Amino acid sequence: MIKAWVDGGCEGNNSKVGPRFSYGSYVVERDGTMLTVETFELPGAHTNNQAEYLALIKLLEDENLQGAQVYMDSQIVVGHLTQAWKVCRNLRQFKQRAAGLLRNRHITICKVDRKVMVALLGH
Repeated sequence: MIKAWVDGGCEGNNSKVGPRFSYGSYVVERDGTMLTVETFELPGAHTNNQAEYLALIKLLEDENLQGAQVYMDSQIVVGHLTQAWKVCRNLRQFKQRAAGLLRNRHITICKVDRKVMVALLGH
């Protein structure tokens, strides 16, 4: 089974000047063997929620994840994609892109505790 853990964030999300830069990370394993570990800066400055979506989108574009379980600590992203939560305007394009990449791939998106993400990805 393929499992992936993905996280995104930004520096300065709650500051008066707004986000300065955003980043993402993911880890992919198959049957307990690590396949990919990637950390990257995302182009532009995005909010934490946008960065979470962009990191997920990068994972879904770059990896062969048919049938995978993908773990995230973002309650908002997981809620949008699995529970039909209402999506605010600044996240709609990201949600649509992620949902399109998930379509017909039998990928399960699961919420995990923040501590799991910090242990695996360091942030």
